[in-house]
Amino acid sequence: MQTSYHAWKSAVRKKYPECKFEGNKDICQAFNGRIGVGEWDGAIGEIFPPKDEGDFVLTWINPDSVPDLPILLDARNPTFVGV
Repeated sequence: MQTSYHAWKSAVRKKYPECKFEGNKDICQAFNGRIGVGEWDGAIGEIFPPKDEGDFVLTWINPDSVPDLPILLDARNPTFVGV
């Protein structure tokens, strides 16, 4: 974990030399290709290990298999009036 934006970017570049950054010192994400490899939240930066080094696995969600939001909201709050 890094507590300086520039130190975080440097550490990400050291581990993933080909990475690209999207964002700025307020909030930023690092990508190695299409895989997220790091995140800066404005105060703390994290670097995610590659799949073969740890438990980090990218999970793809098919939006067609997710129930409709109003149904989920109604189930959590019976007094909610749909959007």
